[in-house]
Amino acid sequence: MALVSVVLVRTLFPTATGPVSPVRSRLTDVGCKAGPWIIESELGRGGMGTVYAVTHDTIGKKAALKVLHAELMSERNTARILLEARIVNRVSHPGIVDIFETGTLADGRAYLVMERLDGLSLSAYARAGKLLPTTVIDILLQICDALAAAHAAGIVHRDLKPDNVFLQNLPATPTVKLLDWGIAKVTTDIRHTLEGTLVGTPHYLSPEQARGGTITAQSDIYSLGIMAYELFLERLPFDADNAPEVLVMHLRETPPLPSLGWPDVPAELEALLLAMLAKAPEQRPTLAKVVRTLTAVRAELDRRVRVSSLIRTHAPTAQPYAPIAHASTQRLRTRRMPRWQVAIGSSVLLSLVALFAVGHASDAAGVTHDAVHRAESVTPLVHDARTRSTAARTVARPPTPDNDATVSLQPTVPSVMPVVAPSPAPSTTHPRARKLPRATSTAPRRGARIAPDGILESY
Repeated sequence: MALVSVVLVRTLFPTATGPVSPVRSRLTDVGCKAGPWIIESELGRGGMGTVYAVTHDTIGKKAALKVLHAELMSERNTARILLEARIVNRVSHPGIVDIFETGTLADGRAYLVMERLDGLSLSAYARAGKLLPTTVIDILLQICDALAAAHAAGIVHRDLKPDNVFLQNLPATPTVKLLDWGIAKVTTDIRHTLEGTLVGTPHYLSPEQARGGTITAQSDIYSLGIMAYELFLERLPFDADNAPEVLVMHLRETPPLPSLGWPDVPAELEALLLAMLAKAPEQRPTLAKVVRTLTAVRAELDRRVRVSSLIRTHAPTAQPYAPIAHASTQRLRTRRMPRWQVAIGSSVLLSLVALFAVGHASDAAGVTHDAVHRAESVTPLVHDARTRSTAARTVARPPTPDNDATVSLQPTVPSVMPVVAPSPAPSTTHPRARKLPRATSTAPRRGARIAPDGILESY
């Protein structure tokens, strides 16, 4: 808690020498010169100084001029701003801003001249829109490359954060430049810092920095892990309403699992982020392992993109139905059959209709023929029955004796019932007339005839 009290004191009372005089403010007006450099406009302000756009008065080279804040003028701060120039030139890496001149204004403020950058800070770029995970990895790999060069030169950045990462060539291929090397800052609010004796920014401080311990290259690994966590998940792992609470969280709290904010986070990436935020420096991965893991995760994310693109490319375009939610904006699509299939189907359908019509006509003709045949079969039967009935009513007479005696004829009516032809059962074949039994009579059929006077005479 003693450290927290010191932080608060230094935050509330930064090392300042007094108000800025009008003379000092005029030295950096547009058109003024800092050595051979003509001031054109102000580019921005940081915790340590103000940056101006300048042009060399002889060769026309464009550059950026960083001038120490007047309220921070002191021998110690002047030494620090000059130390930054020596550190940058000692590392000499394309991922680190180049500083090629130093000097002092008429009022004693130190300045340095660096390459002019065109782009945005990483913090501003992240606020402008969500960064793809692959883009975040590309940026982190470039930061790791610059840090590796610095660590190899025995230099620790000590203040890694999105504000100190500058991006050029946006938006196609973001190119990283690391700023503010070797600058110690004191926090004036929860996210912005003012240079002082406390090194680093509370949200990105390692636990050993928070308790005033020894700072090593692993401290940069912790700060890089905080920055990576924030870029991937769009939130800080440790956040509170004031700086002391944030420092306590760095010392004691466990960061939330990345999978809670990104359910599909690759397992290797989640393990890497948690390892980078380990409390003990020796438990954190080396910078080389960070690079290997990020490269493997990058390949995994690229594979996911290829698979997703392949699925979208080979997905069927014709849908059997349109979802109800999109019925008003999508048209139903039906699959058209080839013309030869339509022709064959039409021919088969017409053939079936023709066969049905022919069969129906044949059945009707057969029924008519059966009816006519039955009528023709009944006619001779009725005629035969009438003939036999007449013969039965004829008077029979016994044979005449030799003495030619006259015999009276006694008519007898045989019990012969009229025969009616039964109705044949419906059949598909032609019915035959049923043969009826012949009628019998007592009258002789041959050798006798009936005379006109009713006498039965022999032939």
